[in-house]
Amino acid sequence: MSDREIHCLCKLAKGQNNLSLSQICDAALKGARGPTRRRKKQRSLTVKMPGTILGVGPGVFILALLWVLTLLLCVLLSRASGLARFSVIVVFLAAVIITLVLLLFPRASELPAPAAEIKIVDTFFIGRFVLLSLLCVVFVGCLFMVLVHYVLQPVYAKPLRTPSVCKGV
Repeated sequence: MSDREIHCLCKLAKGQNNLSLSQICDAALKGARGPTRRRKKQRSLTVKMPGTILGVGPGVFILALLWVLTLLLCVLLSRASGLARFSVIVVFLAAVIITLVLLLFPRASELPAPAAEIKIVDTFFIGRFVLLSLLCVVFVGCLFMVLVHYVLQPVYAKPLRTPSVCKGV
C-alpha cells in the first residue's frame, strides 16, 4: 500500500467520528500488510479478570483467611475459663460484620477495566515473596510453639495412695 493510499484511508477514517487514532493506524497498517487469514473467534463464557488465581479474585482468599482465623480463635477461646470463654461470640460477630462489609461494598466492578498501555513492573517481586514466605513459616512455627507450651499443657493425675514399703521379705 502506498503512502497516498494510506493518506486517503486516514482522511476517510477521520470523517467518521467514532474511530480513535489507534484504530485508524491499525486499519492503515493492516491495509499495508496485505490480506491476512481470518481466525475463528472463540467464545468464552467467563470474563477473564486481571489479578485472579484459578478464576478466583483476592477477595475470596481474604474471606477464607478471615474465617480460618475466626475458627482458630473460637477453638482457642473455647478452652478458656470465665468471661474470656464468651469472647467467642464477639469474634464470630466481628467476622460476620467484616464478611458482610466485604461482600456488600466491593472495591472493583464486575467487568474488567480496559487495559492501560502503561505497565508497571515490580522488579523486587521475588525478594518480597521470599520475605513473605519466611514470615509465614516463622508465624506458623511460633503458633505451633504457643499451642504446644501454653494451650496443650499436660495435666498429670495425682496418686491416690502413696506406695507403702514392704515390711517383711
